Amino acid sequence: MLRDILIVCRTIDQMAEKAYRTISSKADVNDQKLFWREICKDEQRHIAYWEQLLRLEKAGTLQNPFDDSEQVLAELNVMKETIGKMSKDRRWSSDFSESILWAFRLESFLLHPAFGVLFHVLRAETGGVSPEDDYQDHIEKFMQAVRKYLGNKPEMLLIGEILSTSWARSKELAIQYARIKTLNGLIRICASCKQVRTDKGYWEQIEAYVRRHSEAKFSHGICPECAQKLYSENL
Repeated sequence: MLRDILIVCRTIDQMAEKAYRTISSKADVNDQKLFWREICKDEQRHIAYWEQLLRLEKAGTLQNPFDDSEQVLAELNVMKETIGKMSKDRRWSSDFSESILWAFRLESFLLHPAFGVLFHVLRAETGGVSPEDDYQDHIEKFMQAVRKYLGNKPEMLLIGEILSTSWARSKELAIQYARIKTLNGLIRICASCKQVRTDKGYWEQIEAYVRRHSEAKFSHGICPECAQKLYSENL
């Protein structure tokens, strides 16, 4: 199910990249062409993130972060269909105001909480590199373009600010979700050596397991009982 979710996320960003590329080709002003191309590059980096996760999922190294994967997939599929209809019905033109409004609507879909969760929870699997790091900059690029080409239109700036606030909330929700999921559920531990069995069937030291699934850090000491057993001769 995680693979299906990742494929839909990649498809949605591919649709966004294609739409922005089309808008760039229709722009009359060279600076605006460059702006839309820069937005395309952002989407290409997001696509690369999904493709990296898909490779890791195929290798069996990813854990599904969602409790209700079917619901998440259903919502993302509805989003994909809506964006597809938006693109099909769109009469592409060089009007920057119309294009930016269309882009704002598209970006509002890309703020679905599932994106935020996948950006945050799985970032460690991609070497710590995630769209989470630069998504605020992505939104700010739209805001700068509005200020530059539309003369600080209040309604446009308001929409941009709503997107920025929505992303901040989505990011915080993803962080809280990750904390709730941390070490949640049944942990299988060896009764003898105390190693923990992972979801992939491997065994690892409990310290390594806890470090990988939480922000906890270990320091070492020795309990009174063990001190008595180990050092009784010196006590």
